[in-house]
Amino acid sequence: MISAPSQGKFAYVLSDGETEPPAEIQKLWNEYLKIDKIFAETIKAGLTPRKIIENYKKKFSEMDVIVIDPQLHMVQPKNNFPAYSKGFDPSKTLISIDCHGKGKSSRQWKHDIYLGPRIGSYGPEWTYDIPLASNHHFVLEYFFYMPAPTAKKMKTNIYYFWET
Repeated sequence: MISAPSQGKFAYVLSDGETEPPAEIQKLWNEYLKIDKIFAETIKAGLTPRKIIENYKKKFSEMDVIVIDPQLHMVQPKNNFPAYSKGFDPSKTLISIDCHGKGKSSRQWKHDIYLGPRIGSYGPEWTYDIPLASNHHFVLEYFFYMPAPTAKKMKTNIYYFWET
């Protein structure tokens, strides 16, 4: 299962006769697990976001994942993947990272995401030099885009979406 709390949760639903997801879905899941492991290894209390970013960029580079600044849905025109990926190798995974503080509605101020350290490509420059506290509550928000491993058409809707 791949989870995006603000957007619901996603899962693959096996089609009749399937005992496991197709290879392209397994590839997607394996890529996600590798990415998740890199975050677990590099996001550590006591480090500044600047150092964390340096560390994860090195590890992503070693696995041929390209770290980019913009998120696909924030590029103009909206969701225009060719414009977004222009100049990049289409056979590689692209990832956009924006891990930011979140007071979880502890304040009425909607801009609480700018409080404290910020790990990723958005936000004020000064947030990259605040060491990550061991009790810092932040949102691990990232988007990764992979090349379509197959051109075959699926007969049914294989993804399930639900709200939490």
